[in-house]
Amino acid sequence: MNLMIKVGYGMVILFLLVGCQKEDQLSSGLVDEALQPFLEAFESEGLARNYQPVFSTDLVHMRLDTLPNSVTGQCKTYSDGRKEVVVSSAFWAQATFYEKEFLVFHELGHCILDRVHTESTNDRGQCNSIMHSGQGTCRNIYGAGTRRAYLDELFYYE
Repeated sequence: MNLMIKVGYGMVILFLLVGCQKEDQLSSGLVDEALQPFLEAFESEGLARNYQPVFSTDLVHMRLDTLPNSVTGQCKTYSDGRKEVVVSSAFWAQATFYEKEFLVFHELGHCILDRVHTESTNDRGQCNSIMHSGQGTCRNIYGAGTRRAYLDELFYYE
């Protein structure tokens, strides 16, 4: 088979693969490379907790961008049902691993799990949920030692 025929077949196959996707379907290709591991960890943590119904993280755009000074992340919902997590690139550049994970999981809590903010605290004034707004009086203690309890609450919330 000559080279031109091989190239022609390759182009047809590529066209079929790309052309068959729904125009409004989002994919993980629309996730910033820096955020992708956190999206995968979110899905893995949910599945490890048998979160039902099984959610689809491939329906959410995620990107780093400039946000107003006090805003570190946002979950945007569009009229066609698409959702997008936007994370402050300035915050991301200086944040620790756990600060990044907290923020991404918090925003995915809004976008995927449809969670709202809660300001509930324990008797020591610590936030009971990863879904606190940051504007309340509870102290965020998310980290290596508290991660499991916070993620249990995130995925088991009713």
